[in-house]
Amino acid sequence: METVSSFLKSGDKALILKGAAGTGKTSILKAVVDYLKNQQKQVELWAPTGCAAMNLSEKTDYQAGTIHSGIYKPETDEERACVKLLRKVNQVEGEVIYIIDESSMISNRVEKSPDFESETPMLSDLIAYVRSGHSDSKIIFVGDEFQLPPIKYDRYDTAPALDMDFLRSEFGLRCSEVSLSKVMRQAEGSYILEVATEIRDSIRTGGRFLESIGKPMYKEETVTNLYLERFDERNPRAAVILSFTNDYARRCNYLVRQKLGLTGTIAPGDMVVPSRNFYGYHNTYIPSGEVLQVEHVGKINKVAEMEFMRVGLKRFSRGQEAEIVDVTISLDYLQDPKSITIEKRKALFAAANKNNPIYRKTKDSRDDEYLSAMQLGYAHAMTCHKAQGSEWNTVFFNTWMPKNPDLRFLYTGVTRARKELFTNNSHRYA
Repeated sequence: METVSSFLKSGDKALILKGAAGTGKTSILKAVVDYLKNQQKQVELWAPTGCAAMNLSEKTDYQAGTIHSGIYKPETDEERACVKLLRKVNQVEGEVIYIIDESSMISNRVEKSPDFESETPMLSDLIAYVRSGHSDSKIIFVGDEFQLPPIKYDRYDTAPALDMDFLRSEFGLRCSEVSLSKVMRQAEGSYILEVATEIRDSIRTGGRFLESIGKPMYKEETVTNLYLERFDERNPRAAVILSFTNDYARRCNYLVRQKLGLTGTIAPGDMVVPSRNFYGYHNTYIPSGEVLQVEHVGKINKVAEMEFMRVGLKRFSRGQEAEIVDVTISLDYLQDPKSITIEKRKALFAAANKNNPIYRKTKDSRDDEYLSAMQLGYAHAMTCHKAQGSEWNTVFFNTWMPKNPDLRFLYTGVTRARKELFTNNSHRYA
């Protein structure tokens, strides 16, 4: 807290607050936000994903949003059949302290996906946005340097937003850092934190760690049976299966759905997760990473050679009754995201122009239920990258990797577990 207080009085523009699992990062973060509010400072709480932003709100009792929604405005590019992310003009008056959680996930490489494009990297845009505001505004980057770096970074790359030397050399940013290293949260799942600390120390020193991690699990059949013993349809954070590859997650999702008696592409009872933030028709917002349950399904509707369905999704809010929201989902994406070619997307934009006068006027994809259709994946199993920013009571972790063991992959998977951890220990063969 003294470091934060000194930072606010100094000429530094950024502070990096690094902390591994169990070191008290969440407690410090809550205290920092309370302190800033008591000092009557303007504070913006942001995270790289919708789920991480939701968790940040719960940690601090203050409203948090995504970096995307804070610094970008979407603009439809029909020629490229995508949405371009354009940096907003920072019109906030007065000094603002921007607190960015899960900063290890922030990339300084240009983001491109079939649906979204930006011309400059997110980290560059974030720093430029803050600089274009009040001259006294500052950023506090919060994160765990031992987690996986951003997607498409090499396993040995450091997360750029948590690298003080990089921020100084690349952006000329005056910054300082503080690291929390002592594990404080021993009472909660001490075994999991013990293993995480051992892997963390191995990353730092290059030393060895225990080859056996967690309770044993082996074949996919065993994994899915164990998962179903702990599965709780009333608690989406009860259990999850994690892996390095999408193929393993896909096979496990298939087996779990089969054992639950769920047929077709999607059925009532399915647990699903948005692959990106959903800004839907009629202003419905659901963050990426939020686990939902299918309540009811409608008929298949074909538009421009693609299939869509209106479904009711149950949202679980802590301490509140579940809420049902009706949304349109893309069945093509759920079956195979790679099947959605640029030709299909262009045909969908053409259909919106032809059939939707509101979209024709606004050119905002959120004004068309098919252009803005939710992209879902099954939520029983997923990759470690998709799981970052979330936690479950029980984690079933397939530690197999196609190349040499990636200790940050191991660390990230292990630290998704709150209470119970299973692994197949396949990392020990590498």
